[in-house]
Amino acid sequence: MLFVLIFFLLFMFFRTYKKNKQSSIKFNKLIASLKENKRLEIDKETITKISKTNNISDEIIESTLIKLTNFETSNKFIKTYSLNSLSKELKTNSTYLSKIINSTKGTNFSNYLNSLRIDYSIKKLQTDKLFRSYTIKAISEEVGFNTSQSFTKAFYKKTGIYPSFFIKSLNENKNNNNRD
Repeated sequence: MLFVLIFFLLFMFFRTYKKNKQSSIKFNKLIASLKENKRLEIDKETITKISKTNNISDEIIESTLIKLTNFETSNKFIKTYSLNSLSKELKTNSTYLSKIINSTKGTNFSNYLNSLRIDYSIKKLQTDKLFRSYTIKAISEEVGFNTSQSFTKAFYKKTGIYPSFFIKSLNENKNNNNRD
């Protein structure tokens, strides 16, 4: 019986160790990829291809992409948006907006918003020590999610690690850098 208990405890220890090691690797890859700061550029040829595929004029696609870029850089996505409300704000048709997001971003509207919010939260967590001290619930509300569960799920889906681990690792890295 004691042998089974010791085996179980060792198994749990190694499993936890392995999971933390994998999360640390994902954290380091995430930090490295953020430093690259890739920006999606859409050229005329791509716009024409999207236009032909979706029966939307080049001018509408181009103006909508400019408006989407402004939407992204102004961080308006932290407010609650539906496809209809954003299309009204951008003064475009919701069907066109959906097709343009699907074609240029490679995802649907909901995942597009979630991705913007997760990227925003990651940047803010990296740069704002006070923000790192917030609860997961407060962070999720601050970046536009309705629940902490939906934030945690979206964060994990995009990064492969949980927000709590990300914050813990950031704090440990900041503390280690301050000692040097």
